[in-house]
Amino acid sequence: IPEPIAQGNSSDGQEYPEGFESLEREDREWEVRVSSQLKLMELSRMLASRLYGERMVDEETTRSFYDENISRFTEPESLEIQVIRVNDPDLAEDIHKKLKRGWAFTRLAENYSNYRGEGAKGQTFRKHIGEFPEEFESELFEVKPGRISEVLPSPEGYFIYKLIKRYPEVILPFEDVKDRLQDELRSREESRIYQHWLKTEVEKITVNMGTPLPFPGGSR
Repeated sequence: IPEPIAQGNSSDGQEYPEGFESLEREDREWEVRVSSQLKLMELSRMLASRLYGERMVDEETTRSFYDENISRFTEPESLEIQVIRVNDPDLAEDIHKKLKRGWAFTRLAENYSNYRGEGAKGQTFRKHIGEFPEEFESELFEVKPGRISEVLPSPEGYFIYKLIKRYPEVILPFEDVKDRLQDELRSREESRIYQHWLKTEVEKITVNMGTPLPFPGGSR
């Protein structure tokens, strides 16, 4: 029966196998150093928040950012639609003919469509231009509200869409996003202050804690 490995005890009750006793002293030193640096980092984060967080981002700065990044606050054109997807092209054509003859889209979707998630079983849903497969968009642009598309083939199956309503592109008003945008800009500046401090401290830590951990029994 193999003999159990002899172990030593550290001050915090952690046990070290025989030959690793030198780690006990090093462990305590590293624990103190790391704990100290973590406290400094947390203190710095709090100071960055106080230094900048209590200051308001003025409206002129916020407005300027809004104007320069207007695409972020623009909702593209969207379509309210229903969809049917099947895997068989002949079935898709048959469904399309029934729709042309006046069959209810929802009824056929419930019976045949394998589309999942939002829009399943003919449920009406809304989707932005740019979220459709590229080859579908030119076709959908031509569809008038209340009408159906042609059968649209793709690697995922054969699609038929019904357009319920078309919504134009919308630019969110500045007043609707101002508060959220000011919070974002304030948070960015806090982060910049903190990252600048952290970069300096990491350089100090690299110098002060650059000694590698010892190997058991002494240096390698």
